[in-house]
Formats: sequence, structure tokens, C-alpha cells
Amino acid sequence: MKKILLLVISTLLITSCSTHPLGISDETWQNMTPEQQADAYQKQADIDAKQHAQELAYQHQQQQEIANIKAHPEYGQYIQCVIRKGQYQAFINNWNDIQAFSFDAIKGKTTTANLTYYQNNNKFFNENQQLYISFTGTQIKICKDQNAFSDDCSVITATMPQYAKGARVKITSGIIKGTARCDMVYDNNRSQGGSPNIIINV
Repeated sequence: MKKILLLVISTLLITSCSTHPLGISDETWQNMTPEQQADAYQKQADIDAKQHAQELAYQHQQQQEIANIKAHPEYGQYIQCVIRKGQYQAFINNWNDIQAFSFDAIKGKTTTANLTYYQNNNKFFNENQQLYISFTGTQIKICKDQNAFSDDCSVITATMPQYAKGARVKITSGIIKGTARCDMVYDNNRSQGGSPNIIINV
């Protein structure tokens, strides 16, 4: 009986705290007719649909701009990085071995990469994590989320000339530990796969 009573109370609390469409207050909502409430729901649905369409259009535009840069990159726009060995922090102080992975860093854009890591370093139990990559021109951030706090990111820092020559960057803080090989890609400097001559610790 107590469980049923708690369930009823919880349902009432959730209902009372629920938001109404168009930001309408609970008091105003209670005084509206069913027709007015239905109209409010429809208007909110129209707003949500328009917003969703705008978000999709923006994502498509960003993807197209990234594709254009990758097709004809100018100096300083496009960095390719590879991390062959390393560890990923899935939770606080929980470090797991990772598969080698690569990612693209495009100046002023956010790209994504898929990371595979092994739970408790057991290669029979792997998990995937999407990472978000941003690039300022010197600093590459690798984050768990697009709007992650700094604790949920790792940072690679080098100068433009260093990226252009090829840099091996040791990552020791954030969500990833390992060594990244980063090369600038532009029309007159497509990667030749040679050994980087610059080693950086960050």
C-alpha cells in the first residue's frame, strides 16, 4: 500500500512540475479551454519543427564546408592526427587501453571521431565513444562532448610550422594519455607518411 501511495504522489509531483507549451504558466494553463490548449500544443509543435529544420540545415552547411576544406585545404586549415597507443579515461581514474584511431582537425569547425576502448583492459569487452574535435589554429581539443568542461578534454598544442613539418605530441592530461602524430594537410603538402622531426610534450 505504501508503494502505491508513493507512486501516486510521485506522479502528481511530476505532473505539477511539468512545463506547458509556449512557456505558459500553470495558472494560465488551468484557465484555458481544451481548444486553446490544443492550439498551444500545435503552435509549440510548429516552433519545434522549424527549430529542428534549422538545426539540420546548419549541420548540413557545416558538413559541406568541412568537405570543401578537406578537398582543397589551405595552409593552416586542416590537421590529421593519429594516436596508435594510449589510454582513455571512461570515468574518473578509470583508464582503459584503446585501439589506434585517427581524427581530422579543421580550423574553426567541430569534427567527430570514434574511439574504441577496452573495459578494464580486457580486449573481449570493447566500448565505443564519440569524441568531438575542435581546432583554433594552434590548439586541438579532444572532448567527450561538444560543450564539455576542460576536465573532459585533452589538448594538443603546436605551432603552424610544427604541424606543417609533422609533430609527435605526447598527451599526459585530460581524457586521453598517449602520443599523437599530427600533420598539416594542404594542397602543396599532402602527407607523405615520413617520420616527424618535432617532438612536443604537453
